[in-house]
Amino acid sequence: MKYIYWSDFNKQITAFTTTCEIGNVAFQVSNNNQQVIDNRKQIIKDLNITSKQLVFVYQSHSDRIIKVDKNDLGKGEFSFESGLDCDALYTTTPNLALGIFHADCVPVFFFAPKHNLIGIIHAGFKGTLKEITYKSISYIIKQEKINPQDLYFYLGPSLSYKYYHLNDEDKNKIIELGYQKAIIEDGVDVPLINCLQLHKLGVSNNQIKISNYDTGEDLNLFSAYRNYPIGRMASIIMLK
Repeated sequence: MKYIYWSDFNKQITAFTTTCEIGNVAFQVSNNNQQVIDNRKQIIKDLNITSKQLVFVYQSHSDRIIKVDKNDLGKGEFSFESGLDCDALYTTTPNLALGIFHADCVPVFFFAPKHNLIGIIHAGFKGTLKEITYKSISYIIKQEKINPQDLYFYLGPSLSYKYYHLNDEDKNKIIELGYQKAIIEDGVDVPLINCLQLHKLGVSNNQIKISNYDTGEDLNLFSAYRNYPIGRMASIIMLK
């Protein structure tokens, strides 16, 4: 299986997470750039686009979001550093695929059908504690004048709480932010924190879907960083 899809809106968008069958697609963890390029060729072939239409982030666990348009074609095509300097992207431009990298972090896909707007957020543990999902969606709601009830979300494959072991500092930070219900035993449910951030914006549970895939357990599909630091998956979304 090459991809795990968010298939709820497949007539309007294409949205998926790559698996080990595609292989590493990230320059920043590779000593073989040509292999990364070759792996990406399969993605762009399946999307029926050119490599310049696949725009990636230059991510750093930040809380920044950027609106992408045709002026950004080719960003991240041949190096990690040439990607857009942020951890979240959105666009209203068709046939422009937006991509983030991750091993165990939470990819947050979103779609506003009434506005033909799509986006993707790299919500790692650090970014989640910076409330990147809350800040990104809050920005879009205000900037694009979108009702929160018009947005739909899919939280893709990520690491489950049982593989997180919180230290006291991180635990206290989660409690200070008001997300203590996401602390389970000595771990943390990172997807749940992102859901709670969406709830604060007026997004209901029936607008959110969460993947059942666990990157810590499904090692035939994912190169989870904590076990096999051999590459990164990509989560990609495109408006048809």
